[in-house]
Amino acid sequence: MSARKAKHTLLYQPNRSLDGHSFRAISDGSTVKIQERNPDESKYVTARTISKEDWDAFASSNDLYNPYNDNPSHIAKLVQSDRNEGRI
Repeated sequence: MSARKAKHTLLYQPNRSLDGHSFRAISDGSTVKIQERNPDESKYVTARTISKEDWDAFASSNDLYNPYNDNPSHIAKLVQSDRNEGRI
């Protein structure tokens, strides 16, 4: 039996949660899925999808790849902005 190839690459996942909510960003190379896991759930759910180009700009402006930046509020705001606009 062959090993299953991952379809997405993990780009960002802060070690801390925000009010029990965990976040991560995964990519297939052209799009990025921003995923959230609620405190009472075991699986992540895609909350927003953006282009890789938009993600790169967002990650750079928020210094997300800095190993000392483990603040989940930046990625949470990205999810929340869609909720405020009624997209999710």
